[in-house]
Amino acid sequence: MKQLEGGFINKVYLEQGIVIKSFDNDTLVGISSAERIKNAARALSIFGGTVAPRLIASEGTIIRQEFIEGELYETMARRGEQVFRTSGAILAQIHNFPLAPRPLC
Repeated sequence: MKQLEGGFINKVYLEQGIVIKSFDNDTLVGISSAERIKNAARALSIFGGTVAPRLIASEGTIIRQEFIEGELYETMARRGEQVFRTSGAILAQIHNFPLAPRPLC
């Protein structure tokens, strides 16, 4: 298993072509790992394969998702590219997308 860069407060690994994201560090943000993973799994199950990686599995505080190879946003931002502004606008559209309540499983 190889640890990947990025992930902000989460630990992110790559194993056999699958990203494993561990939601930890509850003390760093005001939202619990359980709530963050629920939100992430729901977003990946809805938008995976279009504007996000596909969700493979979610259990406890671990998400397994599709690996999409490419340059890190952080690297692009250091070069002065406006990646966070662009991705923020896309995320705002996703979060404002009207959805009926839907169970995770």
